[in-house]
Amino acid sequence: MNINKLLKQAQKLQEEAKKIQEQMAALSFEGESGGGKVKATVNGEGFLLKMHVDPSLLEAKDNEMIEDLIVVAVQAAQEKAREASQSQFQKLGGNLGIPGMF
Repeated sequence: MNINKLLKQAQKLQEEAKKIQEQMAALSFEGESGGGKVKATVNGEGFLLKMHVDPSLLEAKDNEMIEDLIVVAVQAAQEKAREASQSQFQKLGGNLGIPGMF
């Protein structure tokens, strides 16, 4: 095995991984709960960017339900971001011919 070739592959992998991370950070993913009454938007890194709670929920004054719906919406958005990220990194490993890398 040629060590220089391996080092070049590792450097290429690192550059591509950084590129994917930057692209993912620029994307946004939405999750919802309560039939769309609560919506959360996160970026590709899973950080919460925006939250919307339908005013009709606030009128109900059921704080526990609203809190639960918020958690579910945020988790749904984060899961979408996580799946998209995993998909991109799996492609990266496959493109470099490194099985099981991601």
